[in-house]
Amino acid sequence: MLSDARLIGIKPIECKVLSLLVRGDSARLISEELHISRHYVYFLTRELRLRFGVRTNAGVISQAIAVGLLQTDGRITLAGTEVTGSVS
Repeated sequence: MLSDARLIGIKPIECKVLSLLVRGDSARLISEELHISRHYVYFLTRELRLRFGVRTNAGVISQAIAVGLLQTDGRITLAGTEVTGSVS
């Protein structure tokens, strides 16, 4: 089972977006929290949907949980480092 985001080619910024999607944040809220454009958020979510082979953000979340990449509380682990939505 895949448990490291890098094994399936997910970038750290995509992990942060995924973590915020789990919280139910909109593209506007994600863009504000990560200090990126809303269009870039749409691009990243589209890339995640393509990578997981699904059509919706809910499908991305479901697949990420299924492969063990994402926990239901939104935590993602990259080689022992926990990734959260906030950028400090």
